Amino acid sequence: MSYYFHPGAEAEHFEAIAFFESRQPGLGVAYLAELEELMANVVHAPHRYRIERKPNIRRIFSNGFPSMLFFEMSRVSFKSLPLHTSGVGLTIG
Repeated sequence: MSYYFHPGAEAEHFEAIAFFESRQPGLGVAYLAELEELMANVVHAPHRYRIERKPNIRRIFSNGFPSMLFFEMSRVSFKSLPLHTSGVGLTIG
């Protein structure tokens, strides 16, 4: 299974990394590692997360950062979706 970021979600992702890094050196890198772990969990078992919005939008929360990941599944991928400063979106496909 593969994944890609919606352009708006990708921009939010980079903004979040820069934000956390500006607060404390290394924190942006830690955020990126947390996000990559979330994405690995979603790729491994995407159906584990309940549908939050129809038709097929799901959500996963970060454990170490005040963020969440919304994603939409297709048959072979997922896609992150923009959250407009409330989180990071991802599409799985």
